[in-house]
Amino acid sequence: MKYTPEELTPLCLDAYTRMLEELPEDISSRLTKSRGVQRHGNHGTVLQFNVWDRCQPDVLHRGYFNYNLVHDPEHIFKNSGEWYFQLWINAVRLYQNQTEIKAYLQKEIPIVCPSAFRQNYGDYFTAKMSFNLPSADALPDFIVPHYVSLVSAIHPVLMPIIDSFTTTLTREERAEVIASRERIYRRNADPGATQRNRDYTRSIPPSWRAELLRKHDFKCAMCGILLTDGNIHMDHITPFSKGGLRRIENFQPLCAPCNLKKGNRTETPKLF
Repeated sequence: MKYTPEELTPLCLDAYTRMLEELPEDISSRLTKSRGVQRHGNHGTVLQFNVWDRCQPDVLHRGYFNYNLVHDPEHIFKNSGEWYFQLWINAVRLYQNQTEIKAYLQKEIPIVCPSAFRQNYGDYFTAKMSFNLPSADALPDFIVPHYVSLVSAIHPVLMPIIDSFTTTLTREERAEVIASRERIYRRNADPGATQRNRDYTRSIPPSWRAELLRKHDFKCAMCGILLTDGNIHMDHITPFSKGGLRRIENFQPLCAPCNLKKGNRTETPKLF
């Protein structure tokens, strides 16, 4: 069953609050969270809620070094259920002491990781459990014990890593580290999943952009102003944040003021 971020946010916040109450204070006092459930940056059907350590520096970015609760109704990510909960560390995104941290994690995590979680080591360090639920309402009661089990076991291992960084990288230093890394390409063998990934992305092909501008006579679809190169925004008619697909019929050209005014609301385009 599919849910929206708005439907899952109160359930995840409830689970987070209950988890903090059951964790030791030396761990709970360090944790923070997403403001709400968010769509995955590359896969719009995948919803996620992240928890991380508020002491993490930018070299341990919260998007790549966290506890990750995920709803994946399309099974975009293989070997997972409709739901999964995991320790998620993208080792490629460790911007300092990468070799030392990977060796430390590979040694220490197997010692403490709860048996319910399947471990993986390499470019991505995970301790993961998959599950299914009859409905999202069952999520807090189900997930809180597993939150407590994983975080209480794993976080004492992560805290020395986090606390070892007393300075952060400058923007230039971080860019230099990123530029020096070999890019990793991964291919999904499932054509259906590939098409779903394309449907749930923000980008628009250049050929669609040209076709839409011609269709609307190079005018804003809402106010009718003539569009110039620096004043063209391709808008999702049904917003991406509300499940809008990457289909040519779901795009319209807008000027910057109209795009800002529309935001993530759904409005009927005004054609000229």
